[in-house]
Amino acid sequence: MKQQLVFVKIGGSYITDKSKPYSIHSKKIKKLVYDLGKVVQDNPNIQFIFGNGAGSFAHVPAKKYKIQEGITDMNGYLGMCHVAYDAQMLNLILSKEFLNNNVSVFPVHPSSCMTLLDKSVKSIYSQSIRALVNANIIPFIHGDIVVDEIRGAYIYSTEALFDVLIQEFETAYDISHIIHLTVVEGVFGPNNKVIPEIDSNNISEVEQYLINAEGYDVTGGMAHKIHQSLEYSKKGIQTYIIQGNQANTISKILSNIQIETGTKIS
Repeated sequence: MKQQLVFVKIGGSYITDKSKPYSIHSKKIKKLVYDLGKVVQDNPNIQFIFGNGAGSFAHVPAKKYKIQEGITDMNGYLGMCHVAYDAQMLNLILSKEFLNNNVSVFPVHPSSCMTLLDKSVKSIYSQSIRALVNANIIPFIHGDIVVDEIRGAYIYSTEALFDVLIQEFETAYDISHIIHLTVVEGVFGPNNKVIPEIDSNNISEVEQYLINAEGYDVTGGMAHKIHQSLEYSKKGIQTYIIQGNQANTISKILSNIQIETGTKIS
C-alpha cells in the first residue's frame, strides 16, 4: 500500500502584511504552527509536504528590480540574489517556529534544486525531498526565484512547485489532499457567502464571481487555482481552501468529516 501524502500551503497574505515590507503576523504564525503541529501529531500515518508563499518578503525586491518575468540587465542578477535571500528568510522564520514546537520540518529552497527553460522545468533534484518524506521529516518548500536558461531567472510560485512535486511523486505515493491556508474563509459566491463545494457542475457559475468585466481575476489567481484543483480531482486528489486560523480543522478533512467553513474542490 502506498504511503498517504498531503500538501499544505501557508498563504503569504495570511502570515504577513503585504502592505508593509518584511512584516509578519507573529500571533497568527504561532497559532497556525501550533495547529499544524497537532495535525501532524494526530495523523502519524500520513506524510506531509509544507509550503509557504512569499508574502511581504520576496515580492519587495522582485518589484524593485523588475524581475518578475526575468532578467533584462546586469542589475537584475543582483535583484535575483535579493529575491532568493528574502524568500529563504521568511521560510526560515517559519521553520524556526515549527522547530520550537518540535515539528520536524526541513527547509527546501527550489533555487538550489531546480532549473527552468522558458518557465518550464528543465531539471529538478527531487530525490532528497523523497528521502525526507521517507524519513518522516516534512519538506518545507516556498515560492522562489529559479535560474531560467532563457530568461535568466523566473519566480516560481508555491502552487507551481506543488504541481511539479505531484507529478514527481504521484506514482510513489497516495496523494490525497492539497490544503490551502489563506487569508479568506474560502471561495466567495452569491451574497458574499462561501461556496462550500466546487466541481465540474458549478464551475461556470463560480467563475462569474472571480472574473471582472475586463477578464481580470479579481481574487489574484483564485480562478487558476480552482481550475488546477479540478484537474487534480481527476487523479483523486481533493483540494480545500480554508482560512489560516482554521488549520486545526485539517484533521477533520483528513478523516472525511464535514467542516463548518471553507471550500472543497472535487
